[in-house]
Amino acid sequence: MGVKTILNRFLSSVKRSKDLGAHIPFLSTEEGTYPYNFYQRIGFTNKFSASLYSK
Repeated sequence: MGVKTILNRFLSSVKRSKDLGAHIPFLSTEEGTYPYNFYQRIGFTNKFSASLYSK
């Protein structure tokens, strides 16, 4: 998966989230995957855990 594909997916996800009414979109990836490592390289450093997401 290339950088352009990952960025397009990220931007599409944020747009869809906002279109559905989310005020604070967030990104979730699995540790050890290419997207996770890519986002770490471009500066995303926050880690979190959640038991559920409710709108």
